[in-house]
Amino acid sequence: MSMKRSKEKVIMYILFAAGCICLLLAGYLGYQFLLYPTVTGSETQIVQPNPIFTFLLVYGYPMLIAAIILAYLGVPLPLNAVLLSAGALAQHGPFTLIPLIIIAAVMAILGDSFNYYIGKRLRYFKHHKHIMRISLPDAHLEEIDKYFRKWGIWSVFLTRWLLTPLGIPVNLVAGMRKYSFKEFLVFVSLGEVIWACLYIYAGYVFSQNWTLLWGYINNAPLVLALLLVGIGCLGIGFKMFFDMPRSARLDR
Repeated sequence: MSMKRSKEKVIMYILFAAGCICLLLAGYLGYQFLLYPTVTGSETQIVQPNPIFTFLLVYGYPMLIAAIILAYLGVPLPLNAVLLSAGALAQHGPFTLIPLIIIAAVMAILGDSFNYYIGKRLRYFKHHKHIMRISLPDAHLEEIDKYFRKWGIWSVFLTRWLLTPLGIPVNLVAGMRKYSFKEFLVFVSLGEVIWACLYIYAGYVFSQNWTLLWGYINNAPLVLALLLVGIGCLGIGFKMFFDMPRSARLDR
């Protein structure tokens, strides 16, 4: 077996091991967080008022709308936490559950559409450099096109409510790819409705226990990151395995 093939197998085994470790850690931590979601310490720990909760309590719907607009303009705001807080306030605060879900979903859909338009303009500037000196390498655009031909629909849908940090980049890529706006709008709308219902209703359900709610908010990103890394490592490892000749797979 060649030296190159040996290195590939070593990398493949490392990826398999890393993927399994990440998934096991994600499962263990997720189980622990479900049982003990709060920060370790005294059982009588006082939960400090959260600024997101405070702003929503004072300013209501205008604050919610402003937060979503700013997030889609690129300001790094924790929109998931905003929706959880708003859902909690729908129990006894300034919000009503159904109008809250509708407003959040509609504003998010408008934000996605705005990002899509920006993506289209970026592609336009690529082909009209004399108008504005913004350009992307042709190789990058080809990679974008290839990616969206294969995963476009699922990328748009899943990044609305599951892989939310990737939402804005996917919107820009969809615009640059000249992805069908009607199809984009359909899957964006479905995803954003799920997103709004999921996070707002979760906040509504957990509104009586802020320690539990914010424990989940703080711990969920770590578990999700471990899951994504684990799945990614295993995916790459399996791809390397199946790309090898059959004889190379059996060699030790």
